[in-house]
Amino acid sequence: MHRKKDRRVKLSPKIVRAIRRAYSRRSTCRITQKALAHRFGVHPSTINVIVLGRSRSKVEGPRSVAGHDWATRARGAHNGGSKLSLQQVRDIRKLYAAQSPRVTQRALGERFNVSSVCIHFIVREKSWKHGPTQ
Repeated sequence: MHRKKDRRVKLSPKIVRAIRRAYSRRSTCRITQKALAHRFGVHPSTINVIVLGRSRSKVEGPRSVAGHDWATRARGAHNGGSKLSLQQVRDIRKLYAAQSPRVTQRALGERFNVSSVCIHFIVREKSWKHGPTQ
C-alpha cells in the first residue's frame, strides 16, 4: 500500500515566517495569496491558514486579520465585474452634478447600461470611492 506524503512538512518555520512577512508587506509590495502559493508550491488555502495564524501557530511572524483584503482587492475598472471605466464614472458624476439639462439617475443608468441603483451609489460616492471625482 502506497502512503501519500504529508505536504505540510515541506514548509519549514523559516518559510512560514517568510510567507507571513511577504504578506504583511502587501500594501507596499502588492502580492496575493495565490501568487505566494505559486511561489512556494502549495495550495492557496494553505497560504490563507498560514497568514491568518490558524496553521503553524507556534511559528512567530505577523498575522493577517480575517475579512476583506483591501490592500490587494481589485477596484474600479480592474475589478472583473466592472461595467464602467473611470472616465465613464467621471462623466456620470459631472452630468448629474450639472443638472443642465435636468437628468435623472434612471436616465443615466439607461445611457450607461447600468441600473439606477448603480448610478445612485456612484453619485453618492458609495462605490468608486477610490477614484478622483473630477
